[in-house]
Amino acid sequence: MRPVALQADSLAPWQTDNYIKVGVGNVHIPYIRTGFSFGDGKSSFFNIFANQLSSKGSLPFQKNSLTDVKLMGTVKTAKNLEWNGSLGFKNDAYYLYGFQARLAEV
Repeated sequence: MRPVALQADSLAPWQTDNYIKVGVGNVHIPYIRTGFSFGDGKSSFFNIFANQLSSKGSLPFQKNSLTDVKLMGTVKTAKNLEWNGSLGFKNDAYYLYGFQARLAEV
């Protein structure tokens, strides 16, 4: 056996790409996913991501939902130090599928 040297990866320059994805499924399930990028690509990079997924059916207490927002950033200083940080929010609300309301009253 002879070891094979790995080729060095060349990083592509950072781009400020944005996207919005929207969809609807069966049983009324709206879906939204977004991503936005900011910064100059050399000394600052900032991203915002957001997700929303909801669901509701005809049965009582069948609701599902998910909300997720995240802000991430990187800043490079003049002394070539790099500061990374993120801040996020997540909210989930799930009910039991097929939950019977008469049992909740007891």
